[in-house]
Amino acid sequence: MGPSRSSLRFIGIACGVLLLVGACTRGSPGSPSSTALPASSAPASNDVSEVTEPETRATTTTSAVASVDPTEIIVWADEARANVLEDFAASFKDATGVVVQVVDVAFESILEEFLLVGSTAGAPDIIMGASSWAGTLADRDLAMAIDLGGRIDEFSPESVASFSIDGQLYAIPYAVETLAVYFNAALVSGVPATMGELATICADLGGVAGCLGLPGGGTVGDVYHHSPFLTLHGGGVFEYVAATGYVASEVKLDSSETIDGIESLEGLIEQGLIGSVDVDEARARFHAGEVPYWLTGPWELGPLGDTNLDWGVGSIPEVDGAVPRPFVGGQGFYVNAHSEHPVIAQAFLIDFVATDESMQALFRADPRTPAYRTTARAVAADGVQSVFAQMAAIGVPFPNVPEMDVVWQPLADRLLAVRNGELDAASAMAEAQDLVEAALAAGTS
Repeated sequence: MGPSRSSLRFIGIACGVLLLVGACTRGSPGSPSSTALPASSAPASNDVSEVTEPETRATTTTSAVASVDPTEIIVWADEARANVLEDFAASFKDATGVVVQVVDVAFESILEEFLLVGSTAGAPDIIMGASSWAGTLADRDLAMAIDLGGRIDEFSPESVASFSIDGQLYAIPYAVETLAVYFNAALVSGVPATMGELATICADLGGVAGCLGLPGGGTVGDVYHHSPFLTLHGGGVFEYVAATGYVASEVKLDSSETIDGIESLEGLIEQGLIGSVDVDEARARFHAGEVPYWLTGPWELGPLGDTNLDWGVGSIPEVDGAVPRPFVGGQGFYVNAHSEHPVIAQAFLIDFVATDESMQALFRADPRTPAYRTTARAVAADGVQSVFAQMAAIGVPFPNVPEMDVVWQPLADRLLAVRNGELDAASAMAEAQDLVEAALAAGTS
């Protein structure tokens, strides 16, 4: 995928407006120096305290916005983020005269509704969304490629990778999310380094059934929570190329590496360490103090903070000598490719959202690992955030290509069959491979 019509149109409009103030310094959206996917999704060090401030910053566009007639842009975000964005909107209006109308939309409804109205009059200029949407929005020409120039280094490599398609960035990242293991400090002292040690701890507790709560069992399958096993021995869903992202034509569900990872999962199930629980039961058992461990993501931090549990978070233990590498996704802000005010929308995001003060406010509203490196460094003293940051640094970019639409159900169903002892790993992955390949061949993605 080369530069989209929308991204090229944005550059033309941006240059036209910037000429009003005598400057147009942005390069093409296809410039490798500005939007290319990092060579690695992990920084050189997991220690965010070592991050230094970038030396160069992209020219911002607020001065250009002030030179055009005041107008209005629309932002969709869920309630928690909408409340914070209202403050940014007020500051932006004071600086530019432009009104930012922030609309509270339930997170689970944003994508579906935007796909319906994104290209129509009155559609939002900006939406908050997940990195998993990037491929679909880019494919349908509903998201604009973003050129951050030198400022791209202000964001963690894994957050940039999660919102990039074919080497182009399609959103301003603000949070990174992946998986780790929560532990009940009243039952155990922490998370051990290996699953073997975890098994010993669980045995010492009297053989707690399903000692490690893992969503994706019961009657509801789950792909995301099984990602540490899908990728454990080098497997996954699609082939991944660091420079450009996922190659959806190369499905690897039935590869020996993927099957080995699911066989490792089978072993933990056979030991009784992982029971067949869905997301709600896994949460309920941990909150009730019935199990000492729970493998899930940072979206549970807020609810746990409202309980009286004494808990902590640790890295996912090694399994069969291999380090688990869960999917790494994120949340960020997309600019509508059909926006009538693309320069204004980007100015709001780059100048008023992509700042440490703003990112700190977003973090306080929902404590997920910040994508903005200065903010990540500021919260690094929080042990929980440090663990999630370390897991993100070694993780695998979440498959954000639109072809994932035909993967979710067949893969979730086959993983559920493994969890419930109805299929072995090899048979489950072979079936999933056949179904996904057939759907891709039929063009149903």
